[in-house]
Amino acid sequence: MNAPRTARIGRRLATALSSQTWVLAVLNNGSTVAGTDQRQSDVDFTVIVRRAADRAKVLRLLRRRFPYRYLGLDHGVPSFSDRRKIGVTIIDRATVERWLRLLYRTPADFLELEGTVQHKIVEAVAIFDPQCLLERY
Repeated sequence: MNAPRTARIGRRLATALSSQTWVLAVLNNGSTVAGTDQRQSDVDFTVIVRRAADRAKVLRLLRRRFPYRYLGLDHGVPSFSDRRKIGVTIIDRATVERWLRLLYRTPADFLELEGTVQHKIVEAVAIFDPQCLLERY
């Protein structure tokens, strides 16, 4: 997918969410950031919210304000369409911080969490991140 189109989707996502005090960060992640995307790749974003209870608010807000067609949940991830699928993972800050605490605790934890942390945090670019969470993580 071309970078300008991905950037436009990211700006629209950030615009729809950035005025909400319970939205802490909007990140672009996945294959488009890692440089491994292909013609059929989806575009991945992660929204970090203050509390787990705020996750449902994000979905309601996106369904009203995000200018792409809502496709439904794909393995628990809200998906939208801009000719290609746009996946928006919504996670709370405590979950991200738990992943990072547990990552190196045991080999089993590492094997379970390494792919998730790499995909959601390591290979991510901040679109909206006023608290610099991604830099700290």
